[in-house]
Amino acid sequence: MLNVDQFIFGVAAFLFAQLSYGFLFLRDWQGISHRWPLSAVLLVYLLGVLWMLLPELGGFMLPVLAYILAIGFMGFAAIQSNHSLHWSVLEALILILSDSLIAFDKFLQPIPNVSYGVMVTYYLAQWMLIEGFTKPRVNKQSKE
Repeated sequence: MLNVDQFIFGVAAFLFAQLSYGFLFLRDWQGISHRWPLSAVLLVYLLGVLWMLLPELGGFMLPVLAYILAIGFMGFAAIQSNHSLHWSVLEALILILSDSLIAFDKFLQPIPNVSYGVMVTYYLAQWMLIEGFTKPRVNKQSKE
């Protein structure tokens, strides 16, 4: 977990990573209507997280808003790509869960042993990202 002094630098580094992942997924874009129900669920989740966090952000409002936009971009790009739901798309959602744990712990209420949950979900997501990018893509006509 990041100390408060390092938090902004950590957010910036991970924001860059999320944008990079998002642009990787965009290479395999399938269109806005591809898996749209899952995109709608992600949008509702991100808006809910934002709604819960906004009153507690204080001076961190702009960095956290930028980060939520970046991770939302990455999640939507993954969902709307032709990557497997079982690898890359699930990876993106697990990564968003990992980051949500950090945000809830930092801004809402301390979560006991949160670092274990964060690290397990983070490393699982990284492994799934690698697996997902090495697996065959699904075609546009796929029911997935």
